[in-house]
Amino acid sequence: MQASIKKAAMNKFQAILDEGSCYKVGSFGVGENGGKFPLLSHRYKIGFYKNTSVTGVAPFDQNTRGFRFEPFQNFTRRHFTETDIVGKPSVSNGAFASKLYLNDNIPEINTFRKMYQEMDGYVEKNIMLNIFSPSKKEITADEFFENAVRKTVVSIRESEYQFECIVYAKIHKVHREHGWWYLACKKCGCVAKDPKEQGESSSKKKAKTKVWFCKQHKEITNVGPRYKVIVRVIDDTGSASLLLYEDIITKLIDIPCHKLKAKYGEQADDIFPDELAPIVGMKLLFRFLYSSYNINNNNHDYQVKMVSSDESMIKTFKHGFINEDNEGEIQTPVTPAVTTNKAASLDNIPFNIETTPEVIKGVHKDSGSGTSSGKSKRDVIGLDDGMQKDKGSKKLKNAEEVGVLNEEDD
Repeated sequence: MQASIKKAAMNKFQAILDEGSCYKVGSFGVGENGGKFPLLSHRYKIGFYKNTSVTGVAPFDQNTRGFRFEPFQNFTRRHFTETDIVGKPSVSNGAFASKLYLNDNIPEINTFRKMYQEMDGYVEKNIMLNIFSPSKKEITADEFFENAVRKTVVSIRESEYQFECIVYAKIHKVHREHGWWYLACKKCGCVAKDPKEQGESSSKKKAKTKVWFCKQHKEITNVGPRYKVIVRVIDDTGSASLLLYEDIITKLIDIPCHKLKAKYGEQADDIFPDELAPIVGMKLLFRFLYSSYNINNNNHDYQVKMVSSDESMIKTFKHGFINEDNEGEIQTPVTPAVTTNKAASLDNIPFNIETTPEVIKGVHKDSGSGTSSGKSKRDVIGLDDGMQKDKGSKKLKNAEEVGVLNEEDD
């Protein structure tokens, strides 16, 4: 008989029920087992309530896995009704309800295997089932560069309209002050916040299970840690801040966030994992959206969608765009400054992607005004000489005035 538990009570019974064990259940609901695709052929099904009682009892059935073997003819000869899907009969999984046993050492599989071993012409390798781990999806060059614009870092902000942007830059530093992980909704990846932060009334009856708030799915119970790392990248023209999330960081270090969070436990908020250190110094292609939000809100932290370190893709990016005069050193055309504003000029300080930029403390001017470097020639002005000349000129002037007065008296 099929039994179902509502999402709100799932956490309560998940800790109580164990697959293969036997239980005595009380205070539950009974209903018709309807629908187009019932999981079992029983006429009725039961539903668990919040007050449903579950008590463990001694096993009374050896078929704890619930297998009911049927000949293949029962599937191929089945007569379909008009309400069923018409097509070639096949066996497939049921959503969130199927479990596969591959080469497990259980009586049902051993009996099935023995039956084949006794057949004429039996070859073991022909019936073995192998488990393959899903391969990581490799992004092709066509997918990476499709409808995107190649840019140097300093020229990202030149456009007044949003566009897909690709830059080739080196991760210069990680902004550790912004942390490295956040609690996310497992369905959409949005931030999972405590209901108190959303202004929930304290008089509201507290739920027995922990509930968080998601902007998209509202109240949720299924949450987990995910990466959120802000890095500073540089090329020969300037620097920019990029946001790297779960899929990007996992691709770079091959460690999912939940493993690092479990490793550091309660200290995760107070430390920055050493496992993230290798990303500093990586030279990659970054693809992101320069969005209308960035333009209208003067926000220049760009969320990266794809990264690549593939040499052929980097070569494609550089072709006809970046000049490589010296081996190992990238020289990118520098956009000339169109303003004499001091703040603007500081934003466009050129960087060498191979070296760490040095802080420029002063700017030398040939005219001698402003600050100057220690090696330049300095003109020494004698203030005392100027004062003496002023005093001498005043005495001479006074003497001339006295001479004029004496002539008038005569």
